[in-house]
Amino acid sequence: MAKYNFHDVARSERYFTATLLPHLLMANGFEGAKLLFKYILKNDALDEEEDFEIVTELDPLRDASVSNKDVHDLYKEHGRIAVPDIFLRWGKYSIVIEAKFFTLPYWEDLEYQIIEQTRAIELVINKSNYDITKIVYCLLLVENPTGIKNNTILTFTWSEIIELLEKNVPQNITIDIKYSIDIIKQSILRAKKEFEKQPKIKYIKIKTIEELIERTPELISKGKLWIGFSEGLTLDIIDLNYLKNRSHYKVTDDPGNSNNWIRIDELITKYLDLRLKIQP
Repeated sequence: MAKYNFHDVARSERYFTATLLPHLLMANGFEGAKLLFKYILKNDALDEEEDFEIVTELDPLRDASVSNKDVHDLYKEHGRIAVPDIFLRWGKYSIVIEAKFFTLPYWEDLEYQIIEQTRAIELVINKSNYDITKIVYCLLLVENPTGIKNNTILTFTWSEIIELLEKNVPQNITIDIKYSIDIIKQSILRAKKEFEKQPKIKYIKIKTIEELIERTPELISKGKLWIGFSEGLTLDIIDLNYLKNRSHYKVTDDPGNSNNWIRIDELITKYLDLRLKIQP
Protein backbone atom coordinates (compact mmCIF):
# COMPACT_ATOMS: atom_id res chain seq x y z
CA MET A 1 0.00 0.00 0.00
CA ALA A 2 1.12 3.58 -0.66
CA LYS A 3 2.65 5.58 2.15
CA TYR A 4 0.70 8.54 3.47
CA ASN A 5 0.91 11.79 5.43
CA PHE A 6 -1.09 12.26 8.63
CA HIS A 7 -3.13 15.14 7.23
CA ASP A 8 -4.30 12.83 4.42
CA VAL A 9 -5.96 10.43 6.87
CA ALA A 10 -6.89 12.70 9.79
CA ARG A 11 -10.42 12.03 11.06
CA SER A 12 -10.76 13.97 14.30
CA GLU A 13 -13.58 16.49 14.09
CA ARG A 14 -11.53 18.92 16.17
CA TYR A 15 -8.81 18.98 13.53
CA PHE A 16 -11.30 20.62 11.20
CA THR A 17 -13.28 22.71 13.70
CA ALA A 18 -10.47 23.86 15.97
CA THR A 19 -7.52 24.06 13.55
CA LEU A 20 -8.31 24.40 9.85
CA LEU A 21 -11.59 26.31 9.89
CA PRO A 22 -10.55 28.84 12.57
CA HIS A 23 -7.40 29.55 10.60
CA LEU A 24 -9.42 30.23 7.46
CA LEU A 25 -11.73 32.52 9.42
CA MET A 26 -8.93 34.52 11.09
CA ALA A 27 -6.43 34.81 8.23
CA ASN A 28 -5.94 38.13 6.42
CA GLY A 29 -7.52 40.22 9.14
CA PHE A 30 -10.52 37.91 9.74
CA GLU A 31 -11.39 38.05 6.05
CA GLY A 32 -13.00 34.60 6.15
CA ALA A 33 -15.03 35.51 9.23
CA LYS A 34 -16.42 38.60 7.50
CA LEU A 35 -17.40 36.54 4.46
CA LEU A 36 -19.09 33.95 6.65
CA PHE A 37 -21.07 36.53 8.63
CA LYS A 38 -22.32 38.21 5.45
CA TYR A 39 -23.20 34.82 3.97
CA ILE A 40 -25.11 33.59 7.02
CA LEU A 41 -26.80 36.88 7.90
CA LYS A 42 -27.64 37.52 4.22
CA ASN A 43 -26.22 41.02 4.48
CA ASP A 44 -23.51 41.94 1.98
CA ALA A 45 -23.34 45.44 3.44
CA LEU A 46 -22.59 44.29 6.99
CA ASP A 47 -19.74 46.44 8.24
CA GLU A 48 -19.13 46.02 11.96
CA GLU A 49 -16.18 47.49 13.81
CA GLU A 50 -12.93 45.52 13.73
CA ASP A 51 -13.77 43.66 16.93
CA PHE A 52 -13.57 39.88 16.61
CA GLU A 53 -13.78 36.91 18.94
CA ILE A 54 -13.45 33.20 18.21
CA VAL A 55 -13.66 30.38 20.76
CA THR A 56 -13.57 26.69 19.89
CA GLU A 57 -14.96 23.97 22.18
CA LEU A 58 -16.86 26.58 24.19
CA ASP A 59 -18.46 25.41 27.44
CA PRO A 60 -20.62 28.41 28.41
CA LEU A 61 -21.17 27.37 32.04
CA ARG A 62 -17.98 25.58 33.03
CA ASP A 63 -15.59 28.12 31.49
CA ALA A 64 -17.04 31.11 33.33
CA SER A 65 -17.76 29.24 36.55
CA VAL A 66 -14.17 29.70 37.71
CA SER A 67 -14.33 33.50 37.79
CA ASN A 68 -18.03 34.31 38.13
CA LYS A 69 -19.91 33.24 41.27
CA ASP A 70 -23.34 33.43 39.63
CA VAL A 71 -22.22 31.21 36.77
CA HIS A 72 -20.50 28.92 39.27
CA ASP A 73 -23.86 28.40 40.97
CA LEU A 74 -25.51 27.74 37.61
CA TYR A 75 -22.82 25.22 36.75
CA LYS A 76 -23.35 23.42 40.06
CA GLU A 77 -27.07 23.24 39.34
CA HIS A 78 -27.03 22.31 35.64
CA GLY A 79 -23.61 20.77 35.08
CA ARG A 80 -22.23 20.41 31.57
CA ILE A 81 -25.02 21.12 29.11
CA ALA A 82 -23.53 21.52 25.65
CA VAL A 83 -20.28 22.49 23.95
CA PRO A 84 -20.55 24.29 20.59
CA ASP A 85 -17.65 23.61 18.25
CA ILE A 86 -17.16 27.28 17.35
CA PHE A 87 -18.35 30.58 18.78
CA LEU A 88 -17.59 33.50 16.48
CA ARG A 89 -18.34 37.18 17.01
CA TRP A 90 -17.94 40.22 14.78
CA GLY A 91 -18.94 43.44 16.51
CA LYS A 92 -22.38 42.91 18.04
CA TYR A 93 -23.26 39.80 15.98
CA SER A 94 -22.42 36.22 16.96
CA ILE A 95 -22.54 32.85 15.24
CA VAL A 96 -22.59 29.52 17.10
CA ILE A 97 -21.61 26.51 14.98
CA GLU A 98 -22.11 22.82 15.64
CA ALA A 99 -20.02 21.00 13.04
CA LYS A 100 -19.71 17.40 11.89
CA PHE A 101 -17.27 15.91 9.43
CA PHE A 102 -16.82 12.15 9.23
CA THR A 103 -20.19 11.50 10.86
CA LEU A 104 -23.70 11.93 9.50
CA PRO A 105 -26.00 12.05 12.55
CA TYR A 106 -29.76 11.82 12.55
CA TRP A 107 -31.58 15.12 12.26
CA GLU A 108 -33.35 14.83 15.64
CA ASP A 109 -30.00 14.44 17.40
CA LEU A 110 -28.54 17.47 15.62
CA GLU A 111 -31.61 19.49 16.53
CA TYR A 112 -31.23 18.43 20.17
CA GLN A 113 -27.62 19.60 20.22
CA ILE A 114 -28.60 23.03 18.88
CA ILE A 115 -31.42 23.32 21.45
CA GLU A 116 -29.03 22.45 24.27
CA GLN A 117 -26.37 24.89 23.05
CA THR A 118 -29.00 27.60 22.95
CA ARG A 119 -30.10 26.74 26.47
CA ALA A 120 -26.54 26.78 27.80
CA ILE A 121 -25.77 30.20 26.33
CA GLU A 122 -29.11 31.70 27.35
CA LEU A 123 -28.52 30.63 30.97
CA VAL A 124 -25.47 32.89 31.16
CA ILE A 125 -26.39 35.57 28.64
CA ASN A 126 -27.32 38.21 31.22
CA LYS A 127 -23.89 37.77 32.83
CA SER A 128 -22.14 38.35 29.51
CA ASN A 129 -21.61 41.13 26.96
CA TYR A 130 -23.67 39.45 24.22
CA ASP A 131 -27.02 40.41 22.72
CA ILE A 132 -29.32 37.39 22.65
CA THR A 133 -31.18 38.79 19.65
CA LYS A 134 -28.01 38.87 17.55
CA ILE A 135 -26.87 35.26 17.97
CA VAL A 136 -27.40 32.77 15.12
CA TYR A 137 -27.11 29.01 15.72
CA CYS A 138 -25.94 26.88 12.78
CA LEU A 139 -25.12 23.37 11.68
CA LEU A 140 -22.08 22.73 9.47
CA LEU A 141 -22.10 19.31 7.76
CA VAL A 142 -20.53 17.44 4.87
CA GLU A 143 -24.00 16.37 3.69
CA ASN A 144 -27.48 17.26 4.84
CA PRO A 145 -28.87 14.61 7.21
CA THR A 146 -31.92 12.47 6.73
CA GLY A 147 -35.07 12.92 8.79
CA ILE A 148 -37.64 15.62 9.40
CA LYS A 149 -35.78 18.91 9.24
CA ASN A 150 -36.47 21.93 11.42
CA ASN A 151 -36.20 24.76 8.90
CA THR A 152 -35.56 27.32 11.64
CA ILE A 153 -32.04 25.90 12.10
CA LEU A 154 -29.63 27.20 9.49
CA THR A 155 -27.72 24.33 7.90
CA PHE A 156 -24.85 24.65 5.45
CA THR A 157 -22.01 22.47 4.20
CA TRP A 158 -18.23 22.48 4.25
CA SER A 159 -18.31 22.68 0.45
CA GLU A 160 -20.29 25.92 0.68
CA ILE A 161 -17.61 27.42 2.93
CA ILE A 162 -14.83 26.38 0.56
CA GLU A 163 -16.73 27.78 -2.44
CA LEU A 164 -17.37 31.02 -0.55
CA LEU A 165 -13.67 31.45 0.22
CA GLU A 166 -12.38 30.44 -3.19
CA LYS A 167 -14.71 32.90 -4.92
CA ASN A 168 -13.92 35.83 -2.66
CA VAL A 169 -10.35 35.65 -1.37
CA PRO A 170 -7.64 37.50 -3.34
CA GLN A 171 -6.12 35.76 -6.33
CA ASN A 172 -2.69 35.78 -4.68
CA ILE A 173 -3.93 33.31 -2.05
CA THR A 174 -1.34 32.65 0.66
CA ILE A 175 0.20 29.24 1.15
CA ASP A 176 -1.43 28.73 4.56
CA ILE A 177 -4.95 29.40 3.25
CA LYS A 178 -4.36 27.19 0.20
CA TYR A 179 -3.08 24.42 2.46
CA SER A 180 -6.17 24.56 4.73
CA ILE A 181 -8.59 24.67 1.80
CA ASP A 182 -6.88 21.76 0.02
CA ILE A 183 -6.96 19.57 3.14
CA ILE A 184 -10.66 20.27 3.72
CA LYS A 185 -11.52 19.61 0.06
CA GLN A 186 -9.81 16.24 -0.07
CA SER A 187 -11.29 15.33 3.33
CA ILE A 188 -14.80 16.12 2.05
CA LEU A 189 -14.21 13.62 -0.76
CA ARG A 190 -13.00 11.02 1.74
CA ALA A 191 -16.04 11.56 3.97
CA LYS A 192 -18.51 11.28 1.08
CA LYS A 193 -16.91 8.03 -0.10
CA GLU A 194 -17.26 6.65 3.41
CA PHE A 195 -20.91 7.67 3.58
CA GLU A 196 -21.55 5.80 0.32
CA LYS A 197 -20.00 2.63 1.78
CA GLN A 198 -22.00 2.74 4.99
CA PRO A 199 -24.37 -0.22 5.13
CA LYS A 200 -28.06 0.44 4.66
CA ILE A 201 -29.20 -0.64 8.09
CA LYS A 202 -32.71 -2.06 8.33
CA TYR A 203 -34.63 -0.88 11.36
CA ILE A 204 -38.07 -0.43 12.82
CA LYS A 205 -39.39 2.78 14.35
CA ILE A 206 -40.82 3.04 17.85
CA LYS A 207 -42.56 6.29 18.67
CA THR A 208 -41.90 6.86 22.39
CA ILE A 209 -39.60 5.82 25.21
CA GLU A 210 -42.60 4.33 27.02
CA GLU A 211 -43.41 2.10 24.03
CA LEU A 212 -39.75 1.15 23.79
CA ILE A 213 -39.75 0.01 27.43
CA GLU A 214 -43.01 -1.86 27.01
CA ARG A 215 -41.73 -3.74 23.97
CA THR A 216 -38.23 -4.44 25.32
CA PRO A 217 -38.84 -8.14 26.14
CA GLU A 218 -40.23 -8.69 22.64
CA LEU A 219 -37.36 -6.78 21.00
CA ILE A 220 -34.73 -8.67 22.97
CA SER A 221 -36.30 -12.01 22.07
CA LYS A 222 -36.00 -11.03 18.40
CA GLY A 223 -32.39 -9.86 18.80
CA LYS A 224 -33.27 -6.21 18.19
CA LEU A 225 -30.86 -4.86 20.79
CA TRP A 226 -29.60 -1.64 19.22
CA ILE A 227 -31.02 1.88 19.27
CA GLY A 228 -29.99 4.54 16.73
CA PHE A 229 -28.09 7.23 18.58
CA SER A 230 -25.88 9.70 16.78
CA GLU A 231 -22.16 9.45 17.25
CA GLY A 232 -20.98 12.38 19.34
CA LEU A 233 -24.22 12.54 21.33
CA THR A 234 -23.32 10.45 24.35
CA LEU A 235 -25.59 9.15 27.07
CA ASP A 236 -23.89 11.19 29.76
CA ILE A 237 -25.00 14.53 28.27
CA ILE A 238 -28.61 13.79 27.33
CA ASP A 239 -31.48 14.71 29.63
CA LEU A 240 -34.96 13.43 30.41
CA ASN A 241 -36.68 15.88 28.07
CA TYR A 242 -34.64 14.60 25.14
CA LEU A 243 -35.63 11.01 25.80
CA LYS A 244 -39.30 11.86 26.37
CA ASN A 245 -39.66 14.24 23.42
CA ARG A 246 -37.60 12.45 20.78
CA SER A 247 -39.71 12.03 17.64
CA HIS A 248 -39.00 8.27 17.39
CA TYR A 249 -36.47 5.55 18.15
CA LYS A 250 -34.79 3.43 15.49
CA VAL A 251 -34.26 -0.21 16.54
CA THR A 252 -32.22 -2.82 14.71
CA ASP A 253 -30.74 -6.27 15.19
CA ASP A 254 -27.64 -5.46 13.12
CA PRO A 255 -25.92 -2.06 13.38
CA GLY A 256 -23.01 -3.20 11.22
CA ASN A 257 -19.79 -1.33 11.96
CA SER A 258 -21.58 1.94 12.70
CA ASN A 259 -20.90 3.75 15.96
CA ASN A 260 -24.33 5.38 15.86
CA TRP A 261 -26.07 2.64 17.89
CA ILE A 262 -26.23 1.82 21.60
CA ARG A 263 -27.68 -1.16 23.41
CA ILE A 264 -31.31 -0.98 24.44
CA ASP A 265 -30.54 -1.82 28.09
CA GLU A 266 -28.08 1.09 28.36
CA LEU A 267 -30.64 3.56 27.04
CA ILE A 268 -33.43 2.33 29.31
CA THR A 269 -31.13 2.37 32.33
CA LYS A 270 -30.25 5.98 31.55
CA TYR A 271 -33.93 6.90 31.24
CA LEU A 272 -34.82 5.24 34.56
CA ASP A 273 -31.88 6.90 36.32
CA LEU A 274 -32.99 10.31 35.07
CA ARG A 275 -36.64 9.74 35.94
CA LEU A 276 -35.87 8.54 39.47
CA LYS A 277 -33.47 11.41 40.02
CA ILE A 278 -36.19 14.07 39.62
CA GLN A 279 -38.73 12.33 41.84
CA PRO A 280 -39.04 13.69 45.41
